[in-house]
Amino acid sequence: MTERIVLAYSGGLDTSVAIGWIGERTGAEVVAVAVDVGQGGEDLETIRKRALACGAVEAYVADARAEFAEQHCLPALQANALYMERYPLVSALSRPLIVKHLVAAADQHGATAVAHGCTGKGNDQVRFEAGIAALHPDLLQLHGKETPKRVLAVKARFRLPVMKAIAVESRDDLACVPDYAEVADRLIFDAHAPRDATRPGGLGRPFDWRILKNLDPRVPFMLSGGLRPDNVAEALAITRARGVDVSSGVERAPGAKDADRIRAFIRAVRGAAEGQRAATHH
Repeated sequence: MTERIVLAYSGGLDTSVAIGWIGERTGAEVVAVAVDVGQGGEDLETIRKRALACGAVEAYVADARAEFAEQHCLPALQANALYMERYPLVSALSRPLIVKHLVAAADQHGATAVAHGCTGKGNDQVRFEAGIAALHPDLLQLHGKETPKRVLAVKARFRLPVMKAIAVESRDDLACVPDYAEVADRLIFDAHAPRDATRPGGLGRPFDWRILKNLDPRVPFMLSGGLRPDNVAEALAITRARGVDVSSGVERAPGAKDADRIRAFIRAVRGAAEGQRAATHH
């Protein structure tokens, strides 16, 4: 069966060209999705026919005007929601609703990916991609005090792979690993949260990676907690982790990611991986 990709389709030049471009580059069939939230312009039937004429195998059209007004606009007005505390939210309010229909179309048509035409540096890219990931995740990550029984129950309910976070401060914290390894698809080791923390996770604090040095190699795990461009290579050399999770280690300020630090982090991880492969071959 040919792979399918759902495209958020506006009927404009960019997304019309994208239908053929996606098909040419990926070999996938494109399902175009247009959502009417009251934006005006062309009739949706005209847009649907254009999508098919441009090469879409199917065109999914949704009249979401009432849903947008009742479930998005009205609550925002009641809350006096303002963008940057300056003016009312308008187009941004429609993005979660559009995403909802994109994901529904992906499920209906058996698509393996969702595409959009948002600029790579704009807020809409984040709104679309974060929304799609939230509504159709590939993996669930549990960071609470879930027991192995609870992990198994979550897997059964959502029918998705589960990664369980384990806070580490000493070797004693690894006593639970065998039980979680039996039910979780992957583990992620992080530092213990500070005592005054209001949320889980190490919050940028590293732990002694040597604790994981003799971990059973059959246990698939990732590493988190205080990783930065200047220490991630050492962490990988010690732990042999199969993946890393980073956030504050590539920020210039809390919540503000730094492109140069991200690039430096990626270079460090790739260098560590190449070093491990070379050592293995020798």
